[in-house]
Amino acid sequence: MRIWPDPVLGSHPIVPEPPSWHIAHLSSITGVFIAAGVSGVSNSIFRTLIRRPKPGSSVRIAATAAVWLLPFWVGVDYYTDSVIRKTLEEEGVKVPKHKWFDRIGHVDQDDLVLSGALAGLATAVYQPHKYPTVVGWRRPIGLACVRGLAFWVLGQPLIWYLNRHTIADDWKKYSAAKQKAHLAEIELLRKTSMKKQSKGTVFQWPASGSSFPAQMTAPTNPLLSHDLPPDPAILDSIGPGKAPHELAYDTWEEKVVALPTTDYRWEPTSSADGERSLQGHIEKLLERRQKLVKQVEWLWHELAIRENNYHNLPPGEDKDITRKKLELLGSMHKNLWVEISELDWMIGDSRKQILQLQSRNKGITWLPPTTVANASFANDKTGTQPVDESIWNRLIRDLRNHQENLQAVMASMDEVLLTDEKDSEEKEEFDRTLKEVKQNEEATEGLIQEFEDRGKK
Repeated sequence: MRIWPDPVLGSHPIVPEPPSWHIAHLSSITGVFIAAGVSGVSNSIFRTLIRRPKPGSSVRIAATAAVWLLPFWVGVDYYTDSVIRKTLEEEGVKVPKHKWFDRIGHVDQDDLVLSGALAGLATAVYQPHKYPTVVGWRRPIGLACVRGLAFWVLGQPLIWYLNRHTIADDWKKYSAAKQKAHLAEIELLRKTSMKKQSKGTVFQWPASGSSFPAQMTAPTNPLLSHDLPPDPAILDSIGPGKAPHELAYDTWEEKVVALPTTDYRWEPTSSADGERSLQGHIEKLLERRQKLVKQVEWLWHELAIRENNYHNLPPGEDKDITRKKLELLGSMHKNLWVEISELDWMIGDSRKQILQLQSRNKGITWLPPTTVANASFANDKTGTQPVDESIWNRLIRDLRNHQENLQAVMASMDEVLLTDEKDSEEKEEFDRTLKEVKQNEEATEGLIQEFEDRGKK
C-alpha cells in the first residue's frame, strides 16, 4: 500500500514512475518519518561518540524534527506537484487527482514505515517503562519516527525478496525511463523558453543525425509519448542513415514512422535505388496522411457539435469544464493539422530529392524555381531591393531566438550535470546529448554570421 501517492509520477515521460520496490516510491509523509528518525538516531550516535549520552535523546530529537519537517516537506511537495501539474496540463496531459491510498494489498516501502510507526505508538502506550524521560507529545511521535526508520531499514530484504523475479527488468525499464526523462525535460525547457522568447513561427532544431534533438521536433512525438521499442533490432533499424528522413518507433501503432527531419546521412547505393526508396517512402507518407485527414475531419465535426452545445450552457462550473474539453479537443485538432503539414513537407522534400538524384545522374545541378532572388538582401547601386527586407530580418531574428533557446538549454543541462548524480551509462548519454546541443548552437551561430555578411554586401 502507498500513502498519499504522488499522481504526477508516471503521467508524463518527464516524471517516470519508479518501480514499487524502489525507495523513490516513498510518499512525502512517510519520508518525514524516515528523515526525522535519521535525525534522532544520528544525534544519539553523536552523543555516544563524544561520551555524553542522554537517554531518550533520539526520540525527543526525532519528534521535534518531525514537527518541523512535516509542514515544510509537504509544502515543498505540494508546490512542486502544482508546478509540474500546471506545466503538464499546458501540454495537454491530464494529471489525476490525489488519492489517500493505492496499491492496497501490496507490500511497498510505505508499508514498512507505517508498520514501524504503529509499533512505535504501541510502545509509547503499552510500555511506559521504555524511555521514561520522554513525555508528552514527543513520546508517541518520536517513537513512531524511530521505529518507522528501523522497520524501513530492516524490511528492505523483504521488499527485494517479494520482487526478486521482476527487479532486473524493472531496473532496466526505469533506467531507460530516466534517460528519456532527461531528454523530455530538456525538450520541455526548450518549448517553454521558445514560447517566452518567440512570438513567431516555432523554429525547429536542425537535424543532428541521431535521435536527439531531431526526433523531438514533432508535436505528436512517438518517442516522447510512448515507451521505447521492446526489440533491440527495431532500435537498430531506426538509426541515422536508414531512410530519407529520420525515423522513430510508435508503440501505439507498433511500427516505425518518419519524422520531419531530413537525414543527410542517408546515401542510396545508386540513383535508381534512391528513386525506388523515395517513391516507396512517399507512398507510405501519403497513406499515413490519408488516415490523419479522416481523423481531422471527424474531430472537426465533433468539435463543431460540442461548440454549439457549449454556447447554450448557462454560466457555471459545468460550462467551465466543457470549455476545457473544447480547448483540449481544439489543441488535438491543431496538432493533427501540424502533423499533416509535416507529412506534406516530407512528401515535397522527398520529391525534391528525386529530382536532385535524377539531375546528378545527368551531371547537372537542379534548383527549384523561385520568384525571389537568392542573393544579397541589401540595397544595390540602383536603390532597388531584390526581396522584401522583412524576410531577411525575420530569418535572422528566428535564428537568434533559436540560438537563445539553445543557450538556455545548455545552461539547464550544465545545472543538471552539477546537481544530479548519474551512473556511467547515463553520463555517457548525457555528454553525447550536450555535445550535439553545442554543435547545434555552433551551427546556428555560423548561419547568423553567414546571412549577416551577405546582407552587408
